[in-house]
Amino acid sequence: MILAIDGLWGRTRSRVQVSVRRDRGNWVFSTSATLGGNLVRFDVSKETPADMAGGRGKLLSSVRSAVLLRLDPGRLGEPSYSADWMPRAEFDGANLAVTLAELALASPAGLQELLTRLRAVVPAVDSMALDRVPIDKTEYVAREDSGGLYEQVHATYEGYRVKLGLRRGGQIAAYAVGGGALIALGLLTVLSRRPLPRLVMVDELERGLHPKALGELVLQIRALMERFPDLQVIGTTHSPYLVDHFSADEVRLTTMGDDGSVLVGKLNEHPDFERWKDEMKPGEFWSTVGEDWLRERKAPAGG
Repeated sequence: MILAIDGLWGRTRSRVQVSVRRDRGNWVFSTSATLGGNLVRFDVSKETPADMAGGRGKLLSSVRSAVLLRLDPGRLGEPSYSADWMPRAEFDGANLAVTLAELALASPAGLQELLTRLRAVVPAVDSMALDRVPIDKTEYVAREDSGGLYEQVHATYEGYRVKLGLRRGGQIAAYAVGGGALIALGLLTVLSRRPLPRLVMVDELERGLHPKALGELVLQIRALMERFPDLQVIGTTHSPYLVDHFSADEVRLTTMGDDGSVLVGKLNEHPDFERWKDEMKPGEFWSTVGEDWLRERKAPAGG
């Protein structure tokens, strides 16, 4: 199986390709990057060769610093513990509490900025607390006298639990907070860590948030992208309310072609866009025209 992405690196046409194959019962993953006709192959399990400098090195490093988030409110609200030196929230939101605790120690100002951004999205939130709590884990360790057999061991670690203070008074544990507030907190936490990933992809960005809160979240993301020009955030959505907070040229529609391929087009490429752009917001226009028109349009010149 091969997945290839074509695009421009600056003004140079480039391609990143990931291939997966079976070799004697094992899965082997490899990637290649083409920049201006120069092809570089490397195995994802190995270090990048020392000679990958300049433009090619930047291309490959940008691919490696991509994060895919499918945030789950249940995982986001869990107390967490990590043995890692620099804990990171997982793709589903696990380890959020310990990641925030590490951020509080490493950068109190960064945590305060995160809280300010969260307040803008969820005005009911006034403060944040991180409580230490015991976390029980079941682990498997090798027995010295068993010839490679393992046994279950129950261990207790010191972890953290997030509590949010409410503007009207009182605190509430993260597991009891609304899903939208937790998803906003999880995304803003990922965007508050340093070094920042160059690409953050978020599945169903609109989940659980009021339409007004969606606009505030977009404003916070835009502010971070202006501050960190190398940062790119891509979100999927089924919400026209979220789409309304973007310009039509920022919106990409996708559908499946008759041959099973994926078709992609900008919202402002619809043949009737110029006629209706002043009468409809982007989300309303999208709700009206859908994606079927992508199958009918001609392929752009140059592929």
